[in-house]
Amino acid sequence: MSLFFLFVTIIIVLILLGLYTVKQQNVAIVELFGKFSRTGNPGLILKFLFLKELLVVLTFVCNN
Repeated sequence: MSLFFLFVTIIIVLILLGLYTVKQQNVAIVELFGKFSRTGNPGLILKFLFLKELLVVLTFVCNN
């Protein structure tokens, strides 16, 4: 029974370590194995550890 709880705890920790927040008016560039994968819109992003890398957060500025 304790092995099950250990496994669940490890999974929860890995998920929490893979969370990243992109603030409003920003866009994150996500790479998979060093190549462009997608852009991350503002909000909560789940990236898998050791597979994806969050590179740059670009800020959009509106000039009126």
